[in-house]
Amino acid sequence: MQLKEKVIALFRLTRLPLYTLAFIAYSAGAAAAYATYQQFDGGVYALGGAGLILIIQMLLFGLIPLVSFLVG
Repeated sequence: MQLKEKVIALFRLTRLPLYTLAFIAYSAGAAAAYATYQQFDGGVYALGGAGLILIIQMLLFGLIPLVSFLVG
């Protein structure tokens, strides 16, 4: 398998549509927090978004057995 095919396969495994809904919910929470406290920190938002991506990736690749715990 060539490197290009490996990269494409890994990209397909990331299941990008999952991030759309997660970021909509994350952004809605950030907007609600801004409406409450009138303060926004882009660095904290970016760090939380990166953490969100990391958690989703860990769930998808089986590094966190949460899905099997919830199902079984």
